[in-house]
Amino acid sequence: MIYTIIAGSFYIIFRLFFSLKIEGLENVPSQGAFILASNHSSFLDPPILGGIFYGRRRQKLNFLAKEELFQNKIFGWFLIRLKAFPVKRQSADIGAIRESIRRVKKGEILAIFPEGERSPTGELMEGFPGIALVATKAGVPVIPVFIKDADRAWGVGSKRIKFCRITCKIGKPIIFHHEHKSHAYPEITNSIMAAIRELQA
Repeated sequence: MIYTIIAGSFYIIFRLFFSLKIEGLENVPSQGAFILASNHSSFLDPPILGGIFYGRRRQKLNFLAKEELFQNKIFGWFLIRLKAFPVKRQSADIGAIRESIRRVKKGEILAIFPEGERSPTGELMEGFPGIALVATKAGVPVIPVFIKDADRAWGVGSKRIKFCRITCKIGKPIIFHHEHKSHAYPEITNSIMAAIRELQA
């Protein structure tokens, strides 16, 4: 119920106040598990994705959130109800990777920001190979996403929210197979980041 109310409200808010434009939604499977791989330049990125996918498709997303956010018991409880789970950002968090794989194998949708943190400039940064591990182990499609101008609305260092048009571009699914070994993870990650970069135009 909480997810439904919050995600539905986000969709309405972004449509009304940010003239949210969505491109490529037809590339998203109507059922089954997949991974969304998005750029990350704003505090608004998770609610944008959550709002779009629930507001348009009634699909709920799972998110990784830095573990510090769960230290406040009330806010942590709230995040859990929004299908978020903690990740340690400064290390290879095997527990978070296992939980990611578990949720996807259950048939759920996972949203990942491969850069690991918000870009301070809004430019796409290097991706971490954890997404390649999850994608190959879970055996599900990866769908690249580029959120444009969310950093203008509320980027790193912003003192307040600026109401401006935001565009979310969704690319075609990419399939990776189980036989990929760990030495291929950097290459897979680079191909995912390249697919995200292609959506910038």
